[in-house]
Amino acid sequence: MKARPLVFADLGPDYHRRFEVEKNWHTVLWRDIVGMPRDLRFTSPKEWEHIRISGSVLTVGKGYRWDGASGPVVQTPDTMEPSLVHDILYDGMRRGLLGPHYRRYADREYRDRLRRAGMGLLRRWVEWLGLRLFAARYARPPE
Repeated sequence: MKARPLVFADLGPDYHRRFEVEKNWHTVLWRDIVGMPRDLRFTSPKEWEHIRISGSVLTVGKGYRWDGASGPVVQTPDTMEPSLVHDILYDGMRRGLLGPHYRRYADREYRDRLRRAGMGLLRRWVEWLGLRLFAARYARPPE
């Protein structure tokens, strides 16, 4: 299955989840990762009605919102699709739908998608290192 281009709207800096998917979008995520649920639907809260993971395909429906790349990074077109996938995987861990061991995979997936989007090695490495050092708390379920 070929990935559809990501079409999104920038809702402006006043929104916490600033970006919104405008057309249904899907991408191939993983192959043969041990323990990954093969058919996963997120059911709540309401924005999770837009997400489905089936086999190796992540489908994100129109209307899903996310905050883009977080931390001290510059939002550019090459960070949008990687940040969307990364945010969905972290949200899955935070909600207990994916185990915490998927954090390493999510961070690696983000870095690899930045590379495929054309981001330079140094910037890509700094963003990935920031995730590895400081983002663990965002993947943990609330206590």
